[in-house]
Amino acid sequence: STQSRSSAASDVYKRQIEALENEIQSFHDQMADPAFYQQEAEVIKEAQISMAELQKQHDALFERWQALEALEVTLKKG
Repeated sequence: STQSRSSAASDVYKRQIEALENEIQSFHDQMADPAFYQQEAEVIKEAQISMAELQKQHDALFERWQALEALEVTLKKG
């Protein structure tokens, strides 16, 4: 049914969002260590760029997941 496909899609989004959150947290953990900033500037910059890109992906997926959840609520009411 459409409802079960939507729920399956929602679960996929949730798993992808969680994976991105874990990767972002890993960057945060690395950057919380003062030794991180003793590396070459290029390494630090690349890590910051990578984390920012992961955050963009996370935010986009989160928006899509919220829209899907809202659609599922609407379909259940209808």
